[in-house]
Amino acid sequence: MQGRNVFLILLYIILGMLAGNVLSELCLLIPVDALKKIFSAGFDIGFSPTTLKLHFITLTLGGKIFFNAGTVLGILFAIFLYRWSSGR
Repeated sequence: MQGRNVFLILLYIILGMLAGNVLSELCLLIPVDALKKIFSAGFDIGFSPTTLKLHFITLTLGGKIFFNAGTVLGILFAIFLYRWSSGR
């Protein structure tokens, strides 16, 4: 049962990040400079692609997550929604 809870919170967080990104992109359409500065500023977390070449297979691994104000708001909302839906 604990594994299901971990999967569910990860699903909520990923969906919250996506919703926050959409919110950020929509806020960039508003012609107010203060909103553009807040929602366009962010930072990346991740690592560059790394290639592992073996004799029979070649694997390329890498990834990056971009955080901005909308993403953080989406994550916080997802955690709130998870706690509310699980009754805690």
